[in-house]
Amino acid sequence: MSGTMGAVSLVLALAYLIDSIVLGGTGTFFSAKKTRKVSRVEDAKRFGAIGVQNVLAALIYVAAG
Repeated sequence: MSGTMGAVSLVLALAYLIDSIVLGGTGTFFSAKKTRKVSRVEDAKRFGAIGVQNVLAALIYVAAG
């Protein structure tokens, strides 16, 4: 379960990072919103932090196996 959650989180982090490169930090698919509170880069960092922890937990579990 932890490995799956980690993989999904890392994929989401990558998607947010690519999205921030393509659309900019606060834009949307339809228009650039200046009122967006959290940038996509910050979202990518959060998903990445969650993903790395879960992947490490899964690897430790498998190694202790």
